[in-house]
Parts: sequence; C-alpha cells; structure tokens
Amino acid sequence: MDRDTTLFVVRGMSLATEFRYGIADVPLAFGQDCKALVAKPGIEPLFLALSIAAMAEEILGMVEYAAHGTGKLSSDRIKALTLPLPPAETQRAFVAAVEPMRELMSNLRAQNLVLGEIRSILLPRLVSGDLDASDLDLEPELLGI
Repeated sequence: MDRDTTLFVVRGMSLATEFRYGIADVPLAFGQDCKALVAKPGIEPLFLALSIAAMAEEILGMVEYAAHGTGKLSSDRIKALTLPLPPAETQRAFVAAVEPMRELMSNLRAQNLVLGEIRSILLPRLVSGDLDASDLDLEPELLGI
C-alpha cells in the first residue's frame, strides 16, 4: 500500500472499545485482521483517511461480536458507508491546510522511534555503570524542558 492509504482493524478484541486506524507513512504490507481503503481517482487519500477517522463512532456501531467477545467489521458494512464528498478543489484545499501538520506528526513519530532506540542502547550501559553520566549537565532549561 502507498503512503496516505487508510488502514484499519477489522477483527479483534479492540473493536469492542475503539476503532483503530492509521494512515500509512510509507509503502507497507499488512495482515489479515486489517483492511486498507485506497482512494479512487477524484478522492484525495488524506481527505479519505481523515474522513474515515471522523466517522469512528459510526463505524464502531457496525461491529458484530462473536460469543467470546471478538469484534468483526465486515467489508460489506464498510462498503455501505456514505462519505460526503466535496469537489476535488475543496479536497485539495483541505489537504493543503492539514498536510503540514501531517508531515510534522510523521517527522516527530520518526524522531521518537530513533530516540527510543538510543534510549534502549544507552539505558543498560548507564544502569550497569559502563557509561558514566556524572559529568553531563542535565539541567531542565538546557534540555528545553
């Protein structure tokens, strides 16, 4: 799937309480408990993704449950959704307005992953004493906190 494709969970216990969805940052593959919505020509992918997110409560109301509590969201029910579709120009204007925020979120997510990896490398070394941090100036104002 391409960037900005909308992905969402269609089977699982989480459907009992929330509609889990995502917007692809990079081309990807996914498993059988998820579905993807690919925008047709004339529909901006990011507009589609955020429209689906806005319909989360309605979509949760479509979930069917098995006896053991697992939720299922059938493709037929998703296909039956009615999505208000403004003209292409309006969609493009909307995407132009939200795209900077989407890019910032994507960049912050990537930075967070890198920082998490750095923490995973440094923390064991700090705890074991292999790395000495006693000379570091960790004043909150210097860290931007």
